[in-house]
Amino acid sequence: MKIIALLIALLSATFCSGQTNDKFKSGVELIENKIVVDLQKPTSILFVYEDHTHHISHYLNLSKKLKRAFKNSEVEIGFKYQLNSDDPLKSELKLIPEKPINESNFQYVCKITTADFYFWDNNLNNTRKRKQDHNLIFELVNKKTNELIETGKINIKTYYTISTENKKLSNLLYDLLVG
Repeated sequence: MKIIALLIALLSATFCSGQTNDKFKSGVELIENKIVVDLQKPTSILFVYEDHTHHISHYLNLSKKLKRAFKNSEVEIGFKYQLNSDDPLKSELKLIPEKPINESNFQYVCKITTADFYFWDNNLNNTRKRKQDHNLIFELVNKKTNELIETGKINIKTYYTISTENKKLSNLLYDLLVG
């Protein structure tokens, strides 16, 4: 009986110590990128955020960073917020811009949403960095022909909030869409 108990202890110790502890590193990484049709240099892109209302601050910050990334290009950009929730907070609804956008003025529409959202170390009394990992999915569509041009999935790992890597994300989106 002692031999069996010893054997079980050794096996469990072997399996427990065999697990790897991957280091969490914040950053932005392109996971998938599928170009369906060759993209001609765009003259205008409308970014449409289709997500939950709780992400409004993230998308407002991303819009600001995208404006900076596209500032020196000849590409006109616009933003449309199609955010919804079953029970949205009034403070979040007030943040959503209500400026009407004429979609027909844009050559391409880039639909953006988040998926696979994970977070840990979320104790508010904890002074350690809260880690968050999510994917941003985008689809670029030709506005006139409604033809899918490009799709992609970008993995974003951040500390504290999902907006801390928006500068890198906006530069990556600029490189993918304008080149």
